[in-house]
Amino acid sequence: MNENVPNSCPLNYAGIPSGGKLTDEERKHLEAKLSRLLEWVGAWVPDEIVLEGKKLPLHEIIWNIVKKDKLTDSELELLLSLEKKLNEKYRQDLANIKYRDTTEDQAIKDFCEAIGLLRALVTLRDIEKKEEKKEEKDDVILKMRENSKEQALYWMGFLKRFNVL
Repeated sequence: MNENVPNSCPLNYAGIPSGGKLTDEERKHLEAKLSRLLEWVGAWVPDEIVLEGKKLPLHEIIWNIVKKDKLTDSELELLLSLEKKLNEKYRQDLANIKYRDTTEDQAIKDFCEAIGLLRALVTLRDIEKKEEKKEEKDDVILKMRENSKEQALYWMGFLKRFNVL
């Protein structure tokens, strides 16, 4: 990873000031930002995240998955499990913003984590779709080969009947 590029959510990204008590208006603002269609674009996937009491190097995990050409069945299962857990964590951060009596600083932290998780989820779903398309493509190639083989056998039989082969 490039050392010069900060891997964090800038405080001003949330669009609310920091340092005070979170107001209802600021809470609604953060909720609205998280529900926008492409708000996650440009957001950073968090370096680390705590899931089920364990610290996971999320950015590294996602990067390693993205670099792979093809995932094994066990890696695909892991991806689906991770996606489920990240979705639960995202919903927890969203609930924290929505319902918890908190400070602006904590709300910004929850927002930054939620937007990063959203980015990670979109990335994982894209990888999942790519894997599905690969499987479909492999099936099509296999069927084409079978058809070609059948056609070749048919024509060889046809030519044998005329003593050409």
